[in-house]
Amino acid sequence: MICSKCHIGKSVIHPQFGILPCTSCQKAQGRLRSPKSPVEFTSESIKEQRKAYRKDFLPMHNRGELDKGWVDRFGTKKAKEHGFSDREIKKAKYVWSGSDEYYKSE
Repeated sequence: MICSKCHIGKSVIHPQFGILPCTSCQKAQGRLRSPKSPVEFTSESIKEQRKAYRKDFLPMHNRGELDKGWVDRFGTKKAKEHGFSDREIKKAKYVWSGSDEYYKSE
């Protein structure tokens, strides 16, 4: 069979994966580098909205530990409605530490 990529070489037939591109195409693919940071196709207005409303879409807990910032924003009544006890609410701390910036400054 002819290689599906270059249409020159001979395809490799693998017992588990089936028909693969020729060895030269496989070597060329191995030399390709992945991008250093994830590529995101988003408009600037969406990026600005993410920065402005970041606190609104952070989860209320991290690995079961309640976030104090969430309790400050929504109150203890709402935390109780979500099943957190008075003790957990009292021991809440800021679990989403770090910069408030959604995007790193370049």
